[in-house]
Amino acid sequence: MTEFKVGDRATHHTYGEVEITYGPFRGGFYPVAFLGRTASGVERIVRTESLTLVPKFAVGDDVEYTNGCSILGTLVAGPFTSEHHDEPIWVMEKANGTHMTPTENVLRRPEDAKTFVYGGVSYEMGAVYRDREGDHFDFKAERSGPGTPDGQNDGTPQGRYRGPYADSKPNGWAWSLGEVVGHHGPLTKVDV
Repeated sequence: MTEFKVGDRATHHTYGEVEITYGPFRGGFYPVAFLGRTASGVERIVRTESLTLVPKFAVGDDVEYTNGCSILGTLVAGPFTSEHHDEPIWVMEKANGTHMTPTENVLRRPEDAKTFVYGGVSYEMGAVYRDREGDHFDFKAERSGPGTPDGQNDGTPQGRYRGPYADSKPNGWAWSLGEVVGHHGPLTKVDV
């Protein structure tokens, strides 16, 4: 029997796709049940025998490995069962053509990134940072790469210069996090 936990996405035979928001719990008519939020935002009692787990990833998905660093790649095989733990294992092909076998709990979709780890430091996307000279930058989850202005092609999040004040009007996305940290770091997060 599949085990469900809060945060899982599942398909219910009547309600369609739901997100598990509470449980498990037992009731008179429900040997094991959860609360599931439907696409319309309504919470429903859903029994486990009426649910099918929706996989978090599929072969061909672009993903980001997030265990202490950030590595972009594409899933080429999986998921596989490990004899050492409960997390599914995937085979991920990195941009340089080599492969690695991360567990599912350290993978995310790049577009879901709210933080990015670079040089062992976690940076919050959308936050404003001050460099060592007092200039300010902010960053977005979209990665720098071919076609990024000024040739920034290091695969780190795109950034923009905001000037000497945190609330200054920013210019275009012509920087990368790697470039800013490498040439102007360390960076300190500031409140706007």
